[in-house]
Amino acid sequence: MKLSKLISGFFLIFPLCFAACDDDDTPPVEEEYVVPEEFLNLECPATYDDAESDKIIGTWRLVRTERYDRDTQQSEWKDYSCNLIFYHFQEDGKLVVESSMEDEIPSETYTYTFQPYKESEKVIDENGAVLIIDLPANLVINSEYEYYAPVEKGTLKMPPLPLEGLPSIPIAEYTSYLLRVE
Repeated sequence: MKLSKLISGFFLIFPLCFAACDDDDTPPVEEEYVVPEEFLNLECPATYDDAESDKIIGTWRLVRTERYDRDTQQSEWKDYSCNLIFYHFQEDGKLVVESSMEDEIPSETYTYTFQPYKESEKVIDENGAVLIIDLPANLVINSEYEYYAPVEKGTLKMPPLPLEGLPSIPIAEYTSYLLRVE
């Protein structure tokens, strides 16, 4: 009698244990984040806040730029890590730039709007065709310059800010690399 109760109890409890160990409940394996090469090997190494966040509010430091020449298909890099060039994205929609290199990157105040960056979405239609939907720009400066500016682990990539009288330059041709400092 005791053996039959033990066996019946086993058959009642075993399915419950098996259901509780469902694979769908296991947390996803986190991939290790690797700092993009553009932020490494700086002339003056910079510390930064690498907390997981896609918010832009805070202080960022310009550390490097890349200008891509379509004709020669070569990149020209400039290291700003030894200079004090800060981008202060404020909660009230103001971007204040403080620069120790006024001739090249002037101190200036801009307005901005920002939404966290999202990758293009793939959608499969009823015929099985894959459509890629490009999402709108996520950073708009002075209500007229639109940028794709991904924020990841304390890093921000964006085109240079507009200079008086010059058109905006697409990120494919010129990229600014910033690190979050606070």
